[in-house]
Amino acid sequence: MSVFLFRSLALLSLLLGASSVWAQGKFGETNILQLPKGYERSGVIIDDVDGDGQHDIIVAIAEDVPKARAELRVHLHKPNGGGFSGAPDYSFKLPADVIGFSVGDLAEDEGREILVVSAKTALVWRPRQSGKERFRRVATINLLWQLPRLTDVLALPKLVRDLNGDRLDDLLIPEPGGYRVLLQERAGAQTSFKAQAPLVVDPDQSRAYTGGGNIRKGFSINIPISREMKDSNSLVSRRTLIALNETVPVPWVVDFDGDRDLDIIARGPEKLFVFLQGAGGQFSSSPDLTLTTPLVADRSRAVDISYSSHFLDLDGDRLCDCVTLGGDQDADKARTQVLTYLQKRGRGDTAKSKAAPLFGPKGLPQQLILLLGFAGQTHFSDVDGDGRPDLVVATLRPDLIDIL
Repeated sequence: MSVFLFRSLALLSLLLGASSVWAQGKFGETNILQLPKGYERSGVIIDDVDGDGQHDIIVAIAEDVPKARAELRVHLHKPNGGGFSGAPDYSFKLPADVIGFSVGDLAEDEGREILVVSAKTALVWRPRQSGKERFRRVATINLLWQLPRLTDVLALPKLVRDLNGDRLDDLLIPEPGGYRVLLQERAGAQTSFKAQAPLVVDPDQSRAYTGGGNIRKGFSINIPISREMKDSNSLVSRRTLIALNETVPVPWVVDFDGDRDLDIIARGPEKLFVFLQGAGGQFSSSPDLTLTTPLVADRSRAVDISYSSHFLDLDGDRLCDCVTLGGDQDADKARTQVLTYLQKRGRGDTAKSKAAPLFGPKGLPQQLILLLGFAGQTHFSDVDGDGRPDLVVATLRPDLIDIL
């Protein structure tokens, strides 16, 4: 496997520096959080729960048996380099219908709280409170998600985000056909969440495109209803009578138009839907922009493990740009294309228009990079400290297997 860092020359020094630190045994501290016998970890989020500036661990655990109840645990980072204790500082036996959790500033307490969601309810757990004050129901929702197993409690960090810039965390809930925005309002010791009208994605385009890699699978629900049938030879088989399958893409929260307000982007198989934030943190129910995307997520992309799109400001002009990766289907060996699109930039065939400000009328990128092999674990980080995002991607080279 290879790791590439673009726009950065810091890889060698980074590895050498890390080797020196590892040799001195000072790279980090190790704590073992022992789970109760018969339990396994389900979801984990790292966040500062108690507001002391240290990262704490919020973990969901569950017994791996039918009809098991899950538990949510908080392990606080101890002061003065004390690490974490094996026993949780706070714990909460979760109701059987809980699907997932997130973390944010969701109440008037010091520090941060834990959001717990079921299919119909959003609940805030305030670990430092006691009695009835520990829990607060904040909203009735229509969460769209399919559990892989009954004992799983999923970490869903994307549900919580300060959308309107008032330093209070809001909720962005995936629902059938789109999303629901709930803005937090706080007056003294009173906290509430005001729901907006749902953000509706085009039903023909709302299915999330599925491929390999990360941050591409959407929120979904898949419910087949079947019955056992006997044929003339008395052989039993199952026949599906009704099947419900709904998905929406995972939303990207970025400043698309450069007005310093966060907007919401949904990447469908063929279209990009942009919901621009208006005055007072309000969003329109229908997309403000619908753009045709390059590298359409057709059936052939369903098995393309390199396929992913990433939205961020690459050139510092506050406008949202895009980097899309996908397998080169015309190549005679495994190869990945990295296409870079800069909003409102480009000349000639790559020029943009008012109707196509990001991908342009012809869908041609400003830059094309070819990588040998399959790509994955793609993310952006300021590796060399110059304040600009660098592209970090790992590749798997099947052509090198014979050398091993």
